[in-house]
Amino acid sequence: MKQVDGTSLLPALEEYTHGFTINYTVPDLLAYGEWIGIQVKSWNMEKITDLCDLNTEARDVQKFLENIGVSFSLEELGIDLHFVPTYPIPDRLYRYTIWAVDSRGTAMVGEDFRIVKLDELIDE
Repeated sequence: MKQVDGTSLLPALEEYTHGFTINYTVPDLLAYGEWIGIQVKSWNMEKITDLCDLNTEARDVQKFLENIGVSFSLEELGIDLHFVPTYPIPDRLYRYTIWAVDSRGTAMVGEDFRIVKLDELIDE
């Protein structure tokens, strides 16, 4: 998400159809954040980059809210990474924080949402 001017923001997610820009207000940012939360919960498990983009955008919403003095967690926006749709995560990879795995065996890992092939983690 990027700031267009002092009063509006341009969402990075093209699928957001509630307007071309988002007003830099708490209600509009919360509505966008909640929409992102719905998208995370209904992620189709095909491309981990889609999930990563959603979570990155949610963190941007958090930052913009903080800039106007409002604090919201991802969970308050409806995003709980512990309950994201995922393909099975191998038990032997317990030492990694793997949030989700897509249909290609690619995972979203860690607080920085790194994208890593499961095979690479297994080989470490």
